[in-house]
Amino acid sequence: MTKRSQLRLVSQVPIEGFDEALREKLQPRQNILLLGSPFSGKTTLAIQFLASGLKSGERGIFVTTKDTPDGIRAKAEAFGWNLREYEGRGELRYIDCYSQVVGLPSEESPEVFRAGISEEHFERISLIISSIISDSWREGGKVRLAFDSLSTLFYYSDLISIARFLHILLGRLKAVNATSLFILESGMHDEQVITVMRSLCDGVLQLSSDGENRYIQGILSAGALSRLRVEMSKQGLRAAIPQTHRSR
Repeated sequence: MTKRSQLRLVSQVPIEGFDEALREKLQPRQNILLLGSPFSGKTTLAIQFLASGLKSGERGIFVTTKDTPDGIRAKAEAFGWNLREYEGRGELRYIDCYSQVVGLPSEESPEVFRAGISEEHFERISLIISSIISDSWREGGKVRLAFDSLSTLFYYSDLISIARFLHILLGRLKAVNATSLFILESGMHDEQVITVMRSLCDGVLQLSSDGENRYIQGILSAGALSRLRVEMSKQGLRAAIPQTHRSR
């Protein structure tokens, strides 16, 4: 293997089921916006993104604004991803921004931090994330963060406040070489919101569904991802690579 090939393998961000499709296009230290229509598989891909990093020895943070940590665990278990084993080793943390808003009982624990969704909670969310990633960075570990979903923030805050919060947070993530995935719902925001969110991130992936099939495409800093069909399997989402596109 050449030195150039080795560098490409090192720079790659593994996502099980998408390695061949993304190859070196998805780089570490990138903040990626994931756009997706309803039922296109956004949350599944976010969990898959974290699970693949955990399997590779990275740390994970899941910020949830639309489900409980137990709900995330259950979705992961449906695809054979046991997140609890990583929680037990301190390698996976949740920031639960959902339970408090809907009035569900939820106590903080070593693996779950609680916060709200409105603007007054943005600083707490940012400080919790900064503390987790700083500890991992000092220990020499890589970190992945999934945020599901930014769209919920718009129910409680305005675009300028959210953009300011993200501008600071994304800078902190990049400073410690973290890789992140931020979900934004397609079809519920105007063009200004989409443009601002895209401008804050380093690349965009988009999941879509026509009712029968799912697709993924995107523009990343290291290259464009042409539209590919995505299959849902027992092991999660899988990019269906046409035979003519497979590497020889």
